[in-house]
Amino acid sequence: DIAESNFDVTTDLSGGGSGSLTETYTGTLNAGDTDTLFYTGTLNTSAGGAMTFTISTNLSGDDDTSNDTVVVNITLNAEPAAPTASGDSICAGETASLTATGTGTLNWYDAVTGGTLLGTGSPFAVTPSATTTYYVSDSDGTCESSRTAATVTVLPAPSVTLGNDTSIIDGDTFTFDAGPGFFSYQWNTGATTQTITVGTEGCYTVTVTNTSGCTASDEVCLDVVFPTDVAITSIISPADGDCENASANVEIEVSNLGTNDVSNVDVTVDITGFASGTFTANIAGPIVAG
Repeated sequence: DIAESNFDVTTDLSGGGSGSLTETYTGTLNAGDTDTLFYTGTLNTSAGGAMTFTISTNLSGDDDTSNDTVVVNITLNAEPAAPTASGDSICAGETASLTATGTGTLNWYDAVTGGTLLGTGSPFAVTPSATTTYYVSDSDGTCESSRTAATVTVLPAPSVTLGNDTSIIDGDTFTFDAGPGFFSYQWNTGATTQTITVGTEGCYTVTVTNTSGCTASDEVCLDVVFPTDVAITSIISPADGDCENASANVEIEVSNLGTNDVSNVDVTVDITGFASGTFTANIAGPIVAG
C-alpha cells in the first residue's frame, strides 16, 4: 500500500455562483484513510439558489482516475435582507426604544458581527448610561441577515438642589435659589425665575430644564415659626381606658413652639360629657422656647 501526500484538490463553483479554489493536501493518506481538507480561500454564494460544486484532484500516477472528480448539486437558501432600524435619544437615566422592520425574527446584538444576543423583537428597550450603538439582524429561522446599526444618544441630565428644609420667624421671608445655567425654571408657585422669595409655610418645588431638553426637580419645605406660640400638645391624665375616679388628677402637656421664652401661662380645662367642669391653672414658667 502506498501513502499519498502533496496533491492539489480543486473546487469549481457554477450555477448561482462562480469561482474556483485550489488547495494542496499536505498531510499523509494511508491506504483506506479519509481526511478533511479546509480551503484557505472562500467562494461567494450570497446569491443563493441552485449551485454546482465540481471537486477534483490531480495526483500524478493515480491508477484509477474515474473517482477523481465529484459533482455535487445543492440549493442554498437566500439570506434575508438587512432590516431597517431607527435609534433614539434619551436623557440620562431614561429608557430608549429601538425599532426595526423586517420579515422574520429581529435579533439585537452589541456588535456588528459576533457579540452577544441582547434580545429580540421591536420595539426593543434599552437603558444605556452613555451613547451606545446596537445592531439588529433579520432571521427567517434558517438564515440570518447582515446587521443594521441603531444608535441611542444619551443626553446629559441636569441636577438641581434647593438645600435642606428651613424655618423663618413669622413676618420674615426666605429666598430659595435653584442655581444658574439652566435653560428654564418652573416653580410650583408659577414663577419661572432662578430664585423665589417666600414667607408662607409650605413646600416648594422647582423643575429645571437644560439646553438638551432634559429635566430635574427638587423640593424644599419652609416652616414659619411664631415668636410666641404656646400649644397644648397632649393630655397625660386621665388617659383613655383609665378607671373612674371621684377625684381624678388632670395633667396636660404644654409646649412652647415659638422662639421666645414664656411665663405666667393660664391654662383652662373644660370637661364635658358624663361629667363636667372647668379648671384653670397658671404655669409660672418660664417655658423655654423649643
